[in-house]
Amino acid sequence: MNPDIKKYGPGLLAALALLVLVGMAYQDAPGNGFHFDDLLNIVNYPPVHLEEFSIAGLYKAGKNPALSSRPLPSVTFAFDWWRGDGSPAPFQWTNIFLHGITALLVMLFIHTLLKQTNIPARYALGFAWLVAAVWAVHPIQVQTVTYVVQRMAIMAVLFSLLSVWCYIKARLVVDKKYRWYLFSVIALVCGAISKEIAWITPALILIAEYGVLRHKKPLVNDTSDYLLLSLPLLVLAYVLIDIASGSGPISHIVAKGYMARDFSLSERLLSQPRVILFYLSQVGWPSPEHFSIEHDFSISTGILSPVSTLSALAVLLCWTVLGIYLLFRKQHRILGFALLWVPGTLVIESSVIPLEMVFEHRMYLPLVGLAILLALVLAAAYNYNIKLAGALSGLVILFMLYSLSVTMQRVPDWESDLTLYESALDNAPTSSRLWENYGYALLGEGDIGRGRAATEYSLLLSPDNAPALSNLGVVMARLNKHKDSIEYFKRALKLEKNPSYHWNIALSYEKLKQCEQAEKYWLRAYALERNPKEKLKIEKRLAREYKSPKGMCS
Repeated sequence: MNPDIKKYGPGLLAALALLVLVGMAYQDAPGNGFHFDDLLNIVNYPPVHLEEFSIAGLYKAGKNPALSSRPLPSVTFAFDWWRGDGSPAPFQWTNIFLHGITALLVMLFIHTLLKQTNIPARYALGFAWLVAAVWAVHPIQVQTVTYVVQRMAIMAVLFSLLSVWCYIKARLVVDKKYRWYLFSVIALVCGAISKEIAWITPALILIAEYGVLRHKKPLVNDTSDYLLLSLPLLVLAYVLIDIASGSGPISHIVAKGYMARDFSLSERLLSQPRVILFYLSQVGWPSPEHFSIEHDFSISTGILSPVSTLSALAVLLCWTVLGIYLLFRKQHRILGFALLWVPGTLVIESSVIPLEMVFEHRMYLPLVGLAILLALVLAAAYNYNIKLAGALSGLVILFMLYSLSVTMQRVPDWESDLTLYESALDNAPTSSRLWENYGYALLGEGDIGRGRAATEYSLLLSPDNAPALSNLGVVMARLNKHKDSIEYFKRALKLEKNPSYHWNIALSYEKLKQCEQAEKYWLRAYALERNPKEKLKIEKRLAREYKSPKGMCS
């Protein structure tokens, strides 16, 4: 047998099998559409609307991303827009491709870690493939893969993992270390300009140094190690002092974000341990009804409100302390590395930043840590008893196949807004925002009756829901009740300044032949509008209907 085939053949077959699994899991995803922030970052964002391929066009998309700190995904959005002329299918294919590449990197990364445990190569590869397959097809990943704009998260995780792996390789190889270090730095930069979650990469490299590379070696070699090991505590102390004082740069940035939320900083910090345990329950028991775009999750208002707040804090604290303890235990450091990976990779999106309370895509990187833990369990079982390892591997295979079936069931839920909201209502039946979005989707399908009923129920749950009031304004306009329509839009404007509300008021005034009022609201819509294409539409309408001699309001 050719030595190269013998050496690389099993790895190539494992990689191919993993990609086939990813393809099976997401075979229906190219039929899914755009949702939510896809509109802000792609559909309604002209800089990524590349009509003719050019380097200059890609550069423009990267120079002017919708989110200024994430230029690299913006370049890929422009490329996909050109490929499909704005169709969502090319975007979905790219997400699947990037997810597949990330899955391969997860397998390679875990294989590298398992080689530090001295189990035979074929078992290291087999265990790494198996846990990477679980990671790749688990239904908690569906939101990340098929929600197009979450490509930012996929790319950030891909480059973050690559950076950590390249650092480990640089420390393990004998020759040409500088190349691996260079690759690690480049990957870190690419991750950082994809999404801010990649900023945790230096901390992951730090725990990889002590947890992986010194797994069977002394933890401290010189005084510099004491400084490096204390860095996470120093950073944490700085953040806590900054937040507690209320006068530091972090607290000022954070405070602005909470002005638009219905929960406070303290409530978010108290709630997130429960949220993290909820994520872990989804991972451990991936039944279809556990996953949704929105969850009816109660906010913790005190350490005992609800009572589960304290227990969740205790579990998270014990998990972290155990990870630190094992990191300092020779022969167990790699297990400490895996344990610390999970809270470490959640610290950015599950702490002080005023993000949505629950979003499943936040587990994309933490799930790697759980995959490492599972691989270490399989390796430990092999070292204890090979039959036990075989039995556990069989259970993991069954779990992977079940996860695959649930993912294949969940992917079509993202076909349209209507299917997505319908699948979510069982999980969050008291969410005003979800009922408002469901009503809007029904109105988009032309179902005025059900759309109105869903919207009215949304307002029953939350009377100050501005988009729901806007929905009722749309309903009244379609029923030719333009005076009522104007009132609903004006009520929405008192709660939220939105150019579309001014736009719709202007249209209703036009129907009532009150051109002076209509022109006033067109001008207000123009002043608030940030989309150049929409501003141009208003300019043309004003010129045609209010300036032209043939215009209805000239």
